[in-house]
Order: sequence, then structure tokens, then C-alpha cells
Amino acid sequence: MEGAWDELAVRARSPFLSYQWLRSWSKAFAKPEGIAVAVMNPDRGLGGAACLCASPGRLLTAAANQYSECWDVVAVDDSARKLIWRGVAELGAARLRLPALPATSPSVSLAPEVLRAAGYRIAIRPDRASPYLPLPGSWDELLTMLSSNLRAQVRYSHNRLRREGSLVFRTTRGGSQLESDLDRFFSLEGSGWKGRAGSAIRSDPRSLSLFTDFARAAARRGWLRLHFLELDGVPVAGDYGCVLGGGSFLIKTAFDERYARLSPGLALRAEAIRAAIDEGLDFYDFLGQTEWYKLRWTRELHERVVIQAYRGLSGLPALVYRHKPGAAGRGLTAGWRAEAVTKTARYGPRGSTTPQPRRR
Repeated sequence: MEGAWDELAVRARSPFLSYQWLRSWSKAFAKPEGIAVAVMNPDRGLGGAACLCASPGRLLTAAANQYSECWDVVAVDDSARKLIWRGVAELGAARLRLPALPATSPSVSLAPEVLRAAGYRIAIRPDRASPYLPLPGSWDELLTMLSSNLRAQVRYSHNRLRREGSLVFRTTRGGSQLESDLDRFFSLEGSGWKGRAGSAIRSDPRSLSLFTDFARAAARRGWLRLHFLELDGVPVAGDYGCVLGGGSFLIKTAFDERYARLSPGLALRAEAIRAAIDEGLDFYDFLGQTEWYKLRWTRELHERVVIQAYRGLSGLPALVYRHKPGAAGRGLTAGWRAEAVTKTARYGPRGSTTPQPRRR
């Protein structure tokens, strides 16, 4: 299902829903049981899919953590999406925790609808929101949309860096330089406060595995974009990102703190956005939190929510986000008639934490 799954992720415009990311994430973090729920059609192939994790205590969670900017079901239409959610409900968990769902996703309406019908009580609350920049047709057009202060600071940063030496912006998408440039980026990212705080990619073997494995997979698919801003051949700032579904995604960024007075991060951001425009992309997703350096470029945010579901005696959390369901999922397309659950852990009687064999 790898290729078909990735096609659905491209339609959803999120690298974090791709087979490549979920495989890399599961390899690094999933325990003790990975679950894939898929909807198949004999004539049309893969209709939808989702990746989750089963944990002790009859808990079912999205295959996501702090490194996952987005999680959702991928599907060709809302009919297939609704069948996926039915498959999730049939897994029989007592509790579900589904973070990082895009607030505009049909799942925000469909999942509560299906789960309530299966006897769950639902809580929806806000999750993170990340800055998002729709891209115009040219760099000059974008400059007219920015504040005069930001335009001046971008020019000032470039000029100061050029006075220090030979300034080069370059991009690695794969090939023979991939491994050495990955090593350069990880070293740069761990050289500053992240390394001292223990939050750098190399600080945790699992995060190193995730970002190394995904970079290699993304390079094979043509998605990877490793951007570097180099001064006399030395990286002073770098981005780990990818391009998918018509957009550019900033997954990780770093700069050499020894050059902080020259604002290399600002200069790199300008070059990366210019490269996205030159590539003909529609948007630039900053991801992460709403840090000030991102909000200088845009005020538009992509919001996400967390859905929590409880069945039985479990109690709902105190904070509940009131969401008005939309028109998604009003009916099932007749074509979708086969529902498959692969590598599925099904829970036994209430109180059991041991996955049970699936009854045929």
C-alpha cells in the first residue's frame, strides 16, 4: 500500500500522513503494537488508511508525538474516511487520544459522529497552531506584502553576511551529498542551545533514527529539501524540510550562534521562501509553534485539535472545546464495501489489556 498511501498523503498536503513518515516514526517510537486500519475497494484500490498505536490499559492513540505536526486519516473521500473511523471504533479500546488533527479536516466532524454511535463520549480541545504563508507568484510580489521593517532587516542581514565573506545558499535533495549534509545539519542543530538543553535531534537515538530514516525516504520520493546558508563554505544556518502537495514544510531549522549578530536565520528564511516561490509552490508551512520570527512573515495560522474519546466508567477531561460539526460524511458511497484491519490488536473483555485474536 506504500505508493497508494503516499498519494493520499499528497492529496491531504501533509508529509506527516505519508507512509514514509509513519514508517520512520513507527520504527523509532511505536510500542508495543502498531495498528494500520485500511479501507480497500476491489476496483479502486486503497480508499483510506490510518496508523495508530495500542497501549496497555485499553488505550488507543494516534501514531504521533511531539515530532508529529499533523495526524489524520487519509482517504479518497468522506465515505472511505467514515469507514476508517468505523474500523477504529471496532478495535474496542476503552480510551482514544488523537492529537494534531487539522481543525478544518472532515475527521473533526466524522470521528465524533462515528465514535458516539459506538458508545464513546467525546472531548475536543484546541491543540497547537502553526504559522502558514500562502505564496504569491513572485518574490517581488511577496516583498510588497511584508512590512517595511522586515524588508529592511532582510537586506541588512544579507549585506552584513556578504561583508564577512563569500555567502552561498544551496539545497540538497538527495544524491551523493545526502549523508554528509545530514551530518552537517545535525551537527549545526546540536551546536547551540538545543544541544545544551538536550533537545537536539542527536540527543535522543530515537529522534535521530526518525529524521535520518525519513530524510532518506523523502529523498527517494523527491520531497527532501536540506537548505544551507554558508559563509566561506561553513554552514551558518540550515533547514531540514520537504516539499509535498504543492507546499514547502519547515520541519527543523538551526543556526550557528557564533554568527547570531548577523541574523543568519533571517537571511536563510528569506532564501528558503524565495526558493519555494521559484519552485512554483502554493504555500510555505512554518510548522511548530507561533514563534515571533515566524509571525513576522505571516499572521495566518493552521489550527489543530485533540480528540479524546472515553467508553465505560472513564471520565471526560474538564476542558472541552465546543466544535460545530460540518456537513462531512452524510452517506457512504456504494463502491466502498470491503474493510480490512491489518496488524490489528483487538481488546478482549473489559479490564483486559492483552490484545485478543480477531474473530472471523
